[in-house]
Amino acid sequence: MTADEASELFLEQLNAAIEARPPAVPLDREAASEMLSWIVAANYHSALLLGRLREGGVALDRGDGRSMDGWVVEQVRMGNLASAARQRLDDGPG
Repeated sequence: MTADEASELFLEQLNAAIEARPPAVPLDREAASEMLSWIVAANYHSALLLGRLREGGVALDRGDGRSMDGWVVEQVRMGNLASAARQRLDDGPG
């Protein structure tokens, strides 16, 4: 499987996970944990795609004067925050 195929598969799975839980449906802990795991994966996936763009010679203008490296760091940081939130949820009282 190529990286592009893996990316497309990930996005299809993410969309299916989003569609499976309409906003009006209350979430139990397991469902919330699953959603947070998708947020983690989506942020890390974004960081990988941004890295591929950078390595491919694409110079994206963020509009705030920061380099694309900063953008990658932000995506990883957001993934780490979501991962920590998921861990706290999973470790919290029942």
